Amino acid sequence: MLDVAGKKVSPIEVETCLRGHPSVADVLVVGAETPDGDERAKAFVVPAGRVTALELQEFCAAKLAAYKVPRQIAFVKDLSGGAIGKTRTTAPDATEG
Repeated sequence: MLDVAGKKVSPIEVETCLRGHPSVADVLVVGAETPDGDERAKAFVVPAGRVTALELQEFCAAKLAAYKVPRQIAFVKDLSGGAIGKTRTTAPDATEG
């Protein structure tokens, strides 16, 4: 669970929402610390077509409470965790995108 502005956010709920977008192949949602020490949802998205971060945020905003919408969206090539192809559960390094 993420703690966003004192409210609990399930990364799975946000991931499920994003997976409902036709241009999202895979997604991982993690907590990202802001400069003032707060936590916000950040999504790592493997696109399945052309899509922008703003489009995905608007998609989520139509389905989720405002505090659950990812404030940051990073596009990555894949979310596999290594040679065995296990799904990643932690944020990719910035160099992996």
